[in-house]
Amino acid sequence: MTHRNASSPRLKVAKTCEGPSRTKQSFKEECQIDNIIAKYHKTGVCDHLARTKGQYGDFIKHSDYRTNCDRIIEANDMFDRLPSNVRKRFSNDAVEFLNFVQDDNNVEEMISLGLAHPREKAVAAKQETAKKESAEKQTQTEKTT
Repeated sequence: MTHRNASSPRLKVAKTCEGPSRTKQSFKEECQIDNIIAKYHKTGVCDHLARTKGQYGDFIKHSDYRTNCDRIIEANDMFDRLPSNVRKRFSNDAVEFLNFVQDDNNVEEMISLGLAHPREKAVAAKQETAKKESAEKQTQTEKTT
């Protein structure tokens, strides 16, 4: 048996896998980064939104300690599944992320990050409110003139 050292010629090592592959080729297109980015640019939404639905409510009053711990673990897992650029935006801190998403002032940035969809109903409601406000202002100016 000979011993190798730093000046010994390099040996090429290869592994030959025999038998059927366990890799599912049906996911090939779905896993290509170019396809993922193209889909994001086309739709403006990341796939994680389809996998994870928002859950809102006051769960503290009706839960035991174990359930709350499980929810925290689940929240951390959901955060870890977000794209790396989104996690980086929140310093890889799930608490900072949760504080951000709970603030109504951050809706526009959430949409731009792909964390939320623009709500057509919300847009329609804002437009309706704006129309009412402008009608009220017009009525007030007519009364003053």
